[in-house]
Amino acid sequence: IWQKVLGLSLFPESVFEQETAEYERHRNEFGIPLDDRHQYTKADWSIWSAAFGTKAHFQETVRDLWHFASSTPDRVPFTDWFDTKTGKQKGFRARPVMGGLFIGLLMAPSASKT
Repeated sequence: IWQKVLGLSLFPESVFEQETAEYERHRNEFGIPLDDRHQYTKADWSIWSAAFGTKAHFQETVRDLWHFASSTPDRVPFTDWFDTKTGKQKGFRARPVMGGLFIGLLMAPSASKT
C-alpha cells in the first residue's frame, strides 16, 4: 500500500493486478476471507488490501463492509473481525485498528486506477 501512497515503483503493477484478481475469486457475501484456513476477515485488512486494487475493487470492498455493518445479526460496536459468509462477529469490537478504514483518504487520485 505504501508504494501507492508514496508514489514508489518497487513492484510492477502486474503484482497488484494478480493479487486483486486472486482476492476477487474468493469474495463471499460479506467480503473476502483473510486466507484459505477460515472464512473470516478483518475490516481494516479488507480496506488496506483493496486500496492497492482498482477503484471498482475498492468500492466493492466498501460495499461489502457496509453490507456487513448493516446486516450482521450481532448488535455490538463495529467489529473488525467477522465471518464473510454469515456476517457474524468473531470477537473484537471498537478497536483502534478501525482507523485503517480511512487508508483510501491517503491515496492520491492518480494512484487509483479506474
